[in-house]
Amino acid sequence: MEKQPKWVFGKIANIGHNSSTWQRRRGRRLLPNFSPDPLPCAVLPPGDHTLVLTELRQSMLVVGPRPLPQGWDASWRLELVERLALRVANLQNIGVAELFLAGSFVQNNPVPGDIDGYYMVSPAAWLRVQRPHLMTIDPLLANVSDHSTWVYSPEKGEPRPQLWHVARLELFPVPDTPANRLPGAIPQFFRLSRQGKPKGLIRIVL
Repeated sequence: MEKQPKWVFGKIANIGHNSSTWQRRRGRRLLPNFSPDPLPCAVLPPGDHTLVLTELRQSMLVVGPRPLPQGWDASWRLELVERLALRVANLQNIGVAELFLAGSFVQNNPVPGDIDGYYMVSPAAWLRVQRPHLMTIDPLLANVSDHSTWVYSPEKGEPRPQLWHVARLELFPVPDTPANRLPGAIPQFFRLSRQGKPKGLIRIVL
């Protein structure tokens, strides 16, 4: 991420969560083509584009769109998805039902630096049950929103979560309260391009 969004304990339901129009081929959902965005690269059309992990591995976000952009690194993109899969299993373990992916990985960027995303949680369940349990099985994932645990990255020139340093993933828990309907909260932040234009996310069903 180029800058940190406001960290607000807020509700994320119904914030730009528009369903996509899907085409199917051999039972597999296809993503819509990228929409052009002047800088730095093309983005998905606005809305939530739903996939499961198997479909993500086979999607144009890994194998590449057509025509294939110069320098497209399918091996690296697949490696990021496999690293994501390990964390998805831990999120499933604590009862998370869906994960939204954003950033350069869901854009027409040949070599994305990481995968950004967020998942919704009940504030009470997160604090009392889910985060304590996640700390026992995946403390790096559990501490993504705890800035006191972040480590400075010379590459980025700012601190990043330890999970980013280890796996190039930034997956934020977003508590389900009304404040996250507001501009600047994570769900809105991820749904705007650098030029302030709406763009699409990937919704992974766990």
